Amino acid sequence: MESAEKVDGADVVIPLSSVQQVTDRYANTLFGYFLGKRLAFPVGDYFAKNNWAKYGLSRLMMNANGFFFFKFTSKEGMNQMLEDGPWLIRSVPIILKEWSPSIKMEKEDINVVPVWVKMHDVPLAAFTDDGLSLVASMIGTPKLLDTYTASMCAESWGRSSYARSLIEVQAGAELKKSVIVAIPSMDGSGYSKVEVKIEYDWEPLRCSSCCVFGHDDSSCPKNPQVTPSGDAEKK
Repeated sequence: MESAEKVDGADVVIPLSSVQQVTDRYANTLFGYFLGKRLAFPVGDYFAKNNWAKYGLSRLMMNANGFFFFKFTSKEGMNQMLEDGPWLIRSVPIILKEWSPSIKMEKEDINVVPVWVKMHDVPLAAFTDDGLSLVASMIGTPKLLDTYTASMCAESWGRSSYARSLIEVQAGAELKKSVIVAIPSMDGSGYSKVEVKIEYDWEPLRCSSCCVFGHDDSSCPKNPQVTPSGDAEKK
């Protein structure tokens, strides 16, 4: 079979009918990848089947480059699944996009990621929605509290060694390790200060040169890689 069309710079042109055939097969399909080291297929497979079946997930696969594909029975279900995100698998965010035949399959530069964060030694006076939101905002953009932390905020009562929140962090700033919280005295005489220690369930690689997540300064493609000189060639 020969191509009916010719395009400058291309050896072959795929017929539009073939592209349409594949497009129909991949209707309502998302592709996704993990930031940093990819997780094994069985891990993604188990999570997707247990969490996305209610959205109409019907099939999934992974290609040789580590991209996952998730097919849904309807566009409505697929869109609802995206709206209910962000999604993290084993604390690692999965970047999801709708597939189309013209989309380029590559990992993009990511400068904002959601991360589950534990805030240790939070004073009781700060254990409210507003109090924890203020502490979390020193780390990034707070998105939600986990179920147990939210229940503690309702009454400021319970047993927990930390508060846990999903926070969007920016690659342009170093991840904080602690936040100093000031608690005002009820009589207006001053403030008491407490150090809240920050722990990340998963800490993404961050490049301060590119201001992106996914690699660190030592492996930055913009920095020249210095290779150690070997022994002088023997004559």
